[in-house]
Amino acid sequence: MEDESYSILNQRAIIDLLIQGDIFPYMTGSEIQDIGMKFGVSYEEGSCWKILQSILFSLHTKGKTSDFFYYYLFKMNITSAVREA
Repeated sequence: MEDESYSILNQRAIIDLLIQGDIFPYMTGSEIQDIGMKFGVSYEEGSCWKILQSILFSLHTKGKTSDFFYYYLFKMNITSAVREA
């Protein structure tokens, strides 16, 4: 398990920021589940934010939170935004 500072990322406000489309592209439950599967973590059924909350908890337990955020921020979003500009 990683340092407890990662648990601050698993809050509703942060999760909403990641998936609601205000800053990053909107994500469906299916898209969120696909990301979880890329990192070998399971998810719970439910709303989009509950699915990502479950994934973030599993990532934290496996020590893969920083890998996820590197992928999410750079591979999925920032790199594609720069290419579009």
